Amino acid sequence: MPQIDLGQVQATVTVGTTTTVGGSTGASVTNSGTTANAVLDFTIPSGCYPIIECESTDTTKELMPQTMYVWGEVSSLTITLAEVSAGNIVNEYMFSFNSGATATTLSVPADVKFTSTVTIEANMHYECNIMWDVNNEEFYGIIVGWPWTAPTE
Repeated sequence: MPQIDLGQVQATVTVGTTTTVGGSTGASVTNSGTTANAVLDFTIPSGCYPIIECESTDTTKELMPQTMYVWGEVSSLTITLAEVSAGNIVNEYMFSFNSGATATTLSVPADVKFTSTVTIEANMHYECNIMWDVNNEEFYGIIVGWPWTAPTE
C-alpha cells in the first residue's frame, strides 16, 4: 500500500472584521485570508429591523416586510404592502406618523383586518403593525395613538 508523506501542516486562524448589519440579513463568516492563514470576517445581524425615515412629501408608499417606516407630520398617507416573503416567517409591516392640527387621512389595503375601526384624530402620534398570518393567509393590523403636538420654534 503506498504511503503519502504530508509532513507537518501549520495553520493560523485570526479574527478579522466584525460588521453589524440590519436584522433582515443573515449571519455569515468569510475567510479573507488563505487556507493556511485564515482571517475570519464576521457579519452579525443587529436584531433590529431596518428603519426608513420617510420624507413628508412621500406620502404614498409600498411597505416592505421587516422594515419600519417613519414619517413626521403628514396630512395624508396611502400605504400598500409589498408581496409577502416566501417561507414560514413572520411578515410584519410597520409604520408611524404624526397627525397635525387637521387629522391625517390614512389609507391602508382593505384586506387588512383591524381589531376595531381605525379612526385617526388630530394632534396624535400613531404606530401601526400589520402582520401576515401564514396559517389563515390574512393580514391583521393594530394601530395605537397618543397625544402629540408639533414642536414650536
